[in-house]
Amino acid sequence: MKIDKIKEEILKQTKEIILSVIEGESLVPVKLFFVKPSVVIEIFSDLYGEKINFELDNNGWQWNFCITFEYKGGEYEISGDGFNQDSMTLKKLK
Repeated sequence: MKIDKIKEEILKQTKEIILSVIEGESLVPVKLFFVKPSVVIEIFSDLYGEKINFELDNNGWQWNFCITFEYKGGEYEISGDGFNQDSMTLKKLK
């Protein structure tokens, strides 16, 4: 089905973007489109076979979220909001 191919392509592109952040190729925050935060965490876990422990914070009122986690000596953040569900930001903090 066409929808399955689209989903596969989105996941493939998301993995490539995540790798660019982890490997330091992208030093600026990057936008991730059409994936849920849980999918991003799952991709990190799948890439390196480790479970990622993370903290979720939101302000409750505007449905903003911020997920921070440590991975292989680096600290990362995924942030976004429920109103713009088609994208979120991934950046390396340290």
